[in-house]
Amino acid sequence: MSAEVKAMILTVGGSPEPLIKSIGHFQPQRVIFIASNESVEQIPAIKAKLQESACPRFDEHKILVGNINDATHCYQKSLEAAGFLEKEGIPAEQTLADITGGTKVMSAALLLAAGAKGYIINYTGGSERTKDGMGTVITGSEFLFKQVTPWEALALEERRKSVQFLVLLCFD
Repeated sequence: MSAEVKAMILTVGGSPEPLIKSIGHFQPQRVIFIASNESVEQIPAIKAKLQESACPRFDEHKILVGNINDATHCYQKSLEAAGFLEKEGIPAEQTLADITGGTKVMSAALLLAAGAKGYIINYTGGSERTKDGMGTVITGSEFLFKQVTPWEALALEERRKSVQFLVLLCFD
C-alpha cells in the first residue's frame, strides 16, 4: 500500500464526522463526493470543519446519485468517479475509497468499484456508538480502518490453491 493518498472517493450520508476524520487524516489533493440530492447538503459543513482544523485545501468534485437504492446505478456512479480520477492521471495505488458514508447500497457499490480499480479502502468506525452500541458512531470516538481491497486478500487464497495444484501436478 502506498503511504501517500492523492485522491479520495467518498460516499456521503447523514453523518459528516467520520468523513471529516478521514479527509483530515489522509489529506488528499482531490476529493470526489458521491452524494444523494439530500446528502449533498452535508458537503459544505464537511469542508467548513476541515478548514477550521487547518486541513490543507483540496480540489473537489461532486457526483449525484439519483437512486440511492439501485446498486447498478450506484456502481455506475462509482465508476464515473474512477473515470474522473483516471482522466486526472491519479494512479490507483494513490486513490482511497472511503465507504463510511452514504447508504449501504452506495457504499457497497463503491467497494465493488474500488476492488475493480485496485484502490485502497477505508472505513471509519468508532469505539462508541448510540443505541446500545448498535447505532451511529459517537463523535470523538472515530478511528480508521485502512485496508487493501478484498480482491487482493482473495487473490492470496487463489495463489495458495494454484501452488497446491502445481505441487500436485509436479509430484504426483
